[in-house]
Amino acid sequence: MNDKSKSVLERFQQIQKREKSLEVWQSCESTFRIQENQNAVGALLIHGFGASPYEMKVLGEYLFREEFNVYSVRLSGHATNLKDFADSGMASWLSSTEEAYDIITEISSSTFIIGQSLGAAIALLLGPKVNPAGIVALSCILKFMDRKIKLTSYSVLRFLFPYKKMNVHPADIGYIYEKRPTSAISELLKVCKSLVKCLPNQKSPLLLMQAEDDSVIHPKSVEIIFNGAGSKVKETVKFKEGGHRLTLMPEPDRDLLFKKIGSFINAHS
Repeated sequence: MNDKSKSVLERFQQIQKREKSLEVWQSCESTFRIQENQNAVGALLIHGFGASPYEMKVLGEYLFREEFNVYSVRLSGHATNLKDFADSGMASWLSSTEEAYDIITEISSSTFIIGQSLGAAIALLLGPKVNPAGIVALSCILKFMDRKIKLTSYSVLRFLFPYKKMNVHPADIGYIYEKRPTSAISELLKVCKSLVKCLPNQKSPLLLMQAEDDSVIHPKSVEIIFNGAGSKVKETVKFKEGGHRLTLMPEPDRDLLFKKIGSFINAHS
């Protein structure tokens, strides 16, 4: 291990200590894996709203096998407790991601950002600032199927209804919040508004991926993002089935998803 690798790992170890003090849930911590090849390309993975790095685990393992450096970041306020989640927001989510991007970029020949849901929007918000080698946006938030979500922008309603109960699959318990603070949902809407404004400033190659049966995001979202993005190189891939969290969809479509992401990285690195 060279001096640069040691320095980067020391920075990541500080993040690990911080997460330990926050009592981050088991298997939901940030992860960072470095290739021996000093010219390896980096992939920064960003999970979705109320979720954790666990939902990006299998994708991360695939990309590491494909010889990429892989950093899966835990967004601020996630995988700890509801108070932390309620106190988090767009600024702290971006800060978590920028810190991770800075670390993986130091050790990689070029860096790609791959985000899911909220993570996809954070990737696009960060894009114009850091100009990564490419961005992969999975099920990117923008317009929601549930129109009532806009009500969280009213402070009175946030006071009366501080939490929204979620229908969480039993297999996801322990990896995803079963309630969502309405204050955090309000921050989610701020992310969407900021996303629309930053789209014309996108320069990085862009790969958008979404399932037609996504019950969370309105199908027009991917079209708005595609048409609004200033990227000269951009592509949309749609799956008939896959739900909202594409990284967890069944095989063989998941294999196709992973291979498409790997091909995109290889084509632009």
